[in-house]
Amino acid sequence: MPKVRNFVFLLLLLSTGVLGLAEVLMAENINGVYIRRIAPQQAYAGEKIWIGFHIENKSSQEKEISIRENIGAANFDQNEAQYIETDYGAKFWNYFWKIKLGPGESASIAYWIEPKNIGAYVITPAEAIIEQEKFYLKSHSIDIKCAIDGKCSSNLGENYINCPEDCNTGYDDKICDMATDGICDPDCVEDFDKDCEKPKKDGSQTGILKPVENSISIELIIAILIIVVACALSVHFLLLAKGLRKARGKS
Repeated sequence: MPKVRNFVFLLLLLSTGVLGLAEVLMAENINGVYIRRIAPQQAYAGEKIWIGFHIENKSSQEKEISIRENIGAANFDQNEAQYIETDYGAKFWNYFWKIKLGPGESASIAYWIEPKNIGAYVITPAEAIIEQEKFYLKSHSIDIKCAIDGKCSSNLGENYINCPEDCNTGYDDKICDMATDGICDPDCVEDFDKDCEKPKKDGSQTGILKPVENSISIELIIAILIIVVACALSVHFLLLAKGLRKARGKS
């Protein structure tokens, strides 16, 4: 089970990100228990992100609280996370905490992830169970930005569109940019990138793609010549046969 931490430590931990202080979201009041999520608004691709909860029991009774947080497309600490299978067959990883708080007591919990792709990393609503009653906290979205380092990291979702600083045209980034740059983009299908060469049957290259009519002109000329020769021979034999019949008639 992930460790319970004090609130000051949690804020210091979450404020060490490259993009500055984490966002402290509005607390949700559930029967006198206030749960506040703390998470960054932005992060860089490949960066470790810390996310946490601060929980306060402002009621007059002791509360037993459980929180379950699902993990999306991200790397995470498998030593602290749990892998479960639901009743309907779905399998997923999640973090799970179970704590007791007396009246006026508070606790903080935190975990880290490394989102795998650029774009919005959505934290789905966490499940909170307080005194056997289930609630769902609000979701949160983190904007994962391109880490400009001179390397086009397609494994992190970087491509020519979302990270042009790192990904040049013609790069193998799962985006067909169709730019006329003298580079055959491996992500383009045939005829989409004018820079690509058309392969022969033996796997060699024939050069820049040419219009279809030029590629079949030789075959067409040969076929026409064969037809013309055949027609000429037919006419010749017809005339020859006609002349022979006339010669026989006179004799």
